[in-house]
Amino acid sequence: MDENRPIFVIGAPRTGSTYFANLLNSHPRILMTPETRCMVFVNRAIGLLQDQWCIRTHRGIFAPLAREYLRQLVVEFYRQLNTKSAIRWGDKFPHYADPSTDPACLDVIDELFPQAQYLHLTRNPVSVAASIAVDQEQRGGNKAEAIGGAIDVWNRCVARSMTFGAEVGSARYFALRYEDLITKPKPVVEDVFHFLGEPAAEETWAFVQRQRKSPTPFSAPARSRGVFDDVWQPADGRLDTAAVSRIVQATATLARQLDYQRDHLTG
Repeated sequence: MDENRPIFVIGAPRTGSTYFANLLNSHPRILMTPETRCMVFVNRAIGLLQDQWCIRTHRGIFAPLAREYLRQLVVEFYRQLNTKSAIRWGDKFPHYADPSTDPACLDVIDELFPQAQYLHLTRNPVSVAASIAVDQEQRGGNKAEAIGGAIDVWNRCVARSMTFGAEVGSARYFALRYEDLITKPKPVVEDVFHFLGEPAAEETWAFVQRQRKSPTPFSAPARSRGVFDDVWQPADGRLDTAAVSRIVQATATLARQLDYQRDHLTG
């Protein structure tokens, strides 16, 4: 296994990243796990190195050792998960890019794995907010508050992912839209594998065809229509006009940069 070139799927939550991770995992050369969150643990453990109470003396010796051992811990973890003899390993967790939860997480990943590649999966903010709002409502939460939280998390994660992408460069950062992944999977997936430097695989196309025939509800709340129906109906009756307008206005700057035009964000 190439321990030095992991693949991380980042972006906002509720973007279809679980489906995307499963698609990547269908490739025989790639082991992609869903949300181990192991890098959250590593990031927080490294944060303890700044605590004077934890490391009182000889910090200059201890800190580099801790970083290397934590790196090797992650590598060994994925070695043990690698039952399919994959060449590449990777992890998806949207909140790696959320500066409100673990602000240094992407920086720590990049420090420990400087050859890592990042796939930034985006989805129009109305769909993301609708999914989050329905999920929170089903859990007994307030829908209006959930929409506000969804707007904030979409803006935070998208902005951080794009800024980080500009820092690491196009050889290691690739952005794709969920809508394109669903509506024209073949060219989009080919572009993804080209970016990763991996050959196309029949197993991946077989996965896509199986999902088109019988979609798997990878994460709740699943839409009854299935992920392969019209993805340009983002609200899909789950939000009223006022809520949609609120989302569109609050996310307009980043949405334009991702080429989500206003007519795509209504409905």
